[in-house]
Amino acid sequence: MELEDEVKRESKPPEPRSIDPNQASRDELMRLPGIGEVMAMRILELREGESFRNPGDLRRVPGIGAKTVEKMTPYLVFPGKSKSGRRR
Repeated sequence: MELEDEVKRESKPPEPRSIDPNQASRDELMRLPGIGEVMAMRILELREGESFRNPGDLRRVPGIGAKTVEKMTPYLVFPGKSKSGRRR
């Protein structure tokens, strides 16, 4: 039972606006809809060169398209932006 509880807990979707793709661990990224281990690793690699400023930037990741971005957008947060969308 303990293992089942752990699996259920890990497979629960993240809270809305709770994952910063520029700071999240591989495991946190894998909680996003449509993101498995391979995609999570690609996100980690790509963000080393340039940070993601908005959900659309994740389309630079090979294998992530518009539908995947749309599914994960409600769970993403991009700190450091003002309400106008400009970086502070």
